Amino acid sequence: MKHHDAGASTLRGTRLGAYDILDELGHGGMGTVYRAYDTRLKRDVALKVIPAGRYADAEQRQRLRREAENIAALEHSGIVRILDIGEHDHNLYLVLELLHPGGMRTFTAGRTVTPEWGARVLMQLAHGVHHAHQAGIVHRDIKPENILLAASDDQSQPWQALHETMTVDTLPQFKITDFGLAKSEDEEQHLTRTQMMLGTPDYMAPEQHPDNSERIGPAADIYALGVIFYELLTGQLPLKADTTTVQLTMLREADPLPPRSLNPAINRDLDTICLKCLMKNPAQRYASAQELADDLDLFLRGEAIRARSFSLWQKILRRARREPIAAAFVAVPVFGYAVYLAILLLSGDPQMLASYVPVTASFLVWVIATYLIQQIYQQARWRRLGEYLYATIPPIVLFFQMEGGIAGGIDPPVIAFYMLNIPVAVLIRPHPHMIWFETLLSLLSYLAILAVVALRWPDMPPPGGFPLGAVAAMLFMGFFMHLVLRRISA
Repeated sequence: MKHHDAGASTLRGTRLGAYDILDELGHGGMGTVYRAYDTRLKRDVALKVIPAGRYADAEQRQRLRREAENIAALEHSGIVRILDIGEHDHNLYLVLELLHPGGMRTFTAGRTVTPEWGARVLMQLAHGVHHAHQAGIVHRDIKPENILLAASDDQSQPWQALHETMTVDTLPQFKITDFGLAKSEDEEQHLTRTQMMLGTPDYMAPEQHPDNSERIGPAADIYALGVIFYELLTGQLPLKADTTTVQLTMLREADPLPPRSLNPAINRDLDTICLKCLMKNPAQRYASAQELADDLDLFLRGEAIRARSFSLWQKILRRARREPIAAAFVAVPVFGYAVYLAILLLSGDPQMLASYVPVTASFLVWVIATYLIQQIYQQARWRRLGEYLYATIPPIVLFFQMEGGIAGGIDPPVIAFYMLNIPVAVLIRPHPHMIWFETLLSLLSYLAILAVVALRWPDMPPPGGFPLGAVAAMLFMGFFMHLVLRRISA
């Protein structure tokens, strides 16, 4: 074997110190991991080196040494063991126990795992995470790629085929690896907080957002465990976007769907445990990874868990955050209808009583239509259609409300209602096309009101006063909203 600079593209077939490099297992921003043969102790090991090799700067080298110190402080069956740290020709490297590189994601790919199996795996991981937290170490990058399968005790079993020969009928030993982003309590803040993204967006906690100044503590690892549990239960991530920017926005603002809504076979207790891990506020998650493990143990033993499910009000608020357009489209008519009923009951006006049926019918049509359109809007390929369908609800419902009010002898403020209707387009989709689409629908709805009044009550003056003035007012509102949108997006 020849010696080789660790800064090269690959070290396969070379020697670094006493270690013959056999093949590459994986690589990332914090290091590249190789399978190597220890010529002194005659065993296979994992070798982690800095990608820049001998050209690594002082901070990169200090990070690798700190990673070695953090792992060395941990002795747990669920955490990778460090065997040595060395340096050869200015190339710093870590020697770790050899784990199967496929890990959790490879193991579960193409397999049907039960929620109970997922609970057992998460409990195993939670114990390892709690051990690290007890030692004052926060991992900050827990994800399936960093959870690897321990080697089998059966030496006759091919190491490369380990994940293929095991089944989900038994619980394999998973180990948490890659402490490159881990932070100990006594570590200097500037070593880990340099305006960089700490973690992988899909598994980051909200407090790990680059713009967040909150301290990143053990609760961030509990959030990551919740994301992994969500994947095991449902087969998908709780929050997923096409770009990192949108992903980070969702991380701060969006709530995931309850796992049970995606898989009704999931037990309510597991649903509650998972969602508690994924709370936006770190204080609302489990206070420790041990508490998470304890709740999972209680579930597996058939006992009552300690975590409490969300109240009805909490469920409504979470649903509203997940579906803001639908929430707004329901909240407005509910509030308006409640005010209408209150006025009706207090006044006892016979003219208002005559409008009860059309107003109630409009309210029900609005709510039912919102529900049906939301089902369309939730489908990615039909989202644009859902947006335009949402835009049709206010003008249509306004037409029936105005027509019913006029029939009952009431002179409603038609123009005010239609002008307030146009800004709704910004809520649906902040785009000029949507604003003008809503403006056009409002104009058509108003013209339909004029036509109905002219045909049914020829002697009645047109609602809203001067029709041309009403049309001009609606066009002005559309133009104004267009300018506002352009100014905001500029």
